[in-house]
Amino acid sequence: MRDPEAAPGRGRWSLALRLTILHGISSFLLVLAASLVLFAGLKAGLEQEDDRLLEDMAGVVAQFLDDTPPDFAAIRTEIEREVLARPNERLYARVMDGDLRTVIETPGLSELLDPGVFPVPAGEGCSFVNVRARDGTPYRLGSSFAASGDGVRRILHIAHDLTDDERLIAAYRRGLQALLIPALLVCMAVGYLVARRGLRPLAAISEAAGRVGPEHLDRRIRSAGLPAEISDLARTLD
Repeated sequence: MRDPEAAPGRGRWSLALRLTILHGISSFLLVLAASLVLFAGLKAGLEQEDDRLLEDMAGVVAQFLDDTPPDFAAIRTEIEREVLARPNERLYARVMDGDLRTVIETPGLSELLDPGVFPVPAGEGCSFVNVRARDGTPYRLGSSFAASGDGVRRILHIAHDLTDDERLIAAYRRGLQALLIPALLVCMAVGYLVARRGLRPLAAISEAAGRVGPEHLDRRIRSAGLPAEISDLARTLD
């Protein structure tokens, strides 16, 4: 007797294999989509956190500029103190006048990032952009306007080192890649089990039909308990 799940023709795939592949790929695509959504959420969350950090730092610098007239020596000291208070953030700040001349900045910023790479501030909020410094280090840059106590509208540049963010994203990406291959294998295995179980009634009908012959015409194919699609086939063959 032929295997009820064997291919009816040479080179054709069995129904069980087709169902296994269909179920496995469908399940894997759901896992992949969920992973990509989580990955995108992580990147968006980190970017929002960076933007809040830049806005907070810009607000602090703007407060220092509010004196009349602004004491730039004291402001430089306060900015450096504020930066040193956040050693894990690696922040840089620059204050420019209306003619785009640097008034004060944290040490080393000019060597890393020229003023021209910062976004042009627009409106009351900050403008943001991601760039890489000359040494390849990634930065999130923010620019905004600030009114100083002497009536001059100045431009603030804030930079945040994104090295830690990129390391976290890279580690998360490696973790996802390491999980996707086992996930595909699990999806295929579950698909195979589901297909085998779903084809049992069809295999039972095929086996019962194979026992029917001239000497056993009184035998019947029991359709009770079979799925609706299979029970119709059983009644047709009965």
